[in-house]
Amino acid sequence: MPIERIVAATDFSQASALALQRAAHLATAHGATLHVVTVLPAGWLGQVRAWFAGADVQADAEAIGRRLAEGAEALQHHGLPQVRTQVLEGEARDEIAALAQRLQAQLLVVGAHGRSLVGETILGSTALALLERCDVPILVVRNGAEEDYRQVLVGVEFGAASAQAVRYAAALCPQADLSLLHAYEDPFAAELFLGQANPDAESFYRGRAREQAKRSLDGFVAGLGELAGRCHPLLAYGPPGLLLAHEAQHQHADLVVLGSRRKGRLGAALLGSVASNVTQMVTTDVLLVRETGSDSH
Repeated sequence: MPIERIVAATDFSQASALALQRAAHLATAHGATLHVVTVLPAGWLGQVRAWFAGADVQADAEAIGRRLAEGAEALQHHGLPQVRTQVLEGEARDEIAALAQRLQAQLLVVGAHGRSLVGETILGSTALALLERCDVPILVVRNGAEEDYRQVLVGVEFGAASAQAVRYAAALCPQADLSLLHAYEDPFAAELFLGQANPDAESFYRGRAREQAKRSLDGFVAGLGELAGRCHPLLAYGPPGLLLAHEAQHQHADLVVLGSRRKGRLGAALLGSVASNVTQMVTTDVLLVRETGSDSH
């Protein structure tokens, strides 16, 4: 799918500056329009207008807009095709998600940490809350954008959600190597741990679980068609979040990708507790992709 519109949220913190840098890098690479947005807390302008009779507040709001515009102008001087800015008022996660949906953006970029202009945390941990409110893939940025993503690690289950996540990552990062990690578990692990199963059976059951996981992973990769040639399947035994973090460090990955089935407000697949653990443990950027419609080739 073409990447034509990217939304980047900023609160003028260092973390969101890194996010904006990455968003600009991606927008330039894809020839996309970059929409830069900041959100003022609901009621804040009205309260200050009451204190200062309106004049100074208008100047403050205009100053924020000018700061965004100056930043956009600087980005365009560095070759970015189109940059548009917006200052919104309200709950940050609601306003940012609504804007991304309204623009039919293909990517929403936020910093790993950040605060609003009055100290309220609005980014980082809010990424999952944003994904509850829109179907746009969300990129949580921790690092600067000195170069393209080259080592991409995708956590996969088997199905349309994982396939969409892989295909989206491939489109977003056309030059990257894609490692697909599936974490499997022994269905008898609990019984073995509690001493309710024969310990001698552990290697047999774990071996059988690995064989089944390998067959499923091979079938999943084959189903990716031409994209299969770019993918490197990996199997690991244990909890997905911990294994993804460990593999990301081992591979020196610069992007970890998680997909989610469209199930309830948040998919119960990898997104949720796994995503929360991964975003806390890894030092890479993290891309969260929610399943939308049917998987297309």
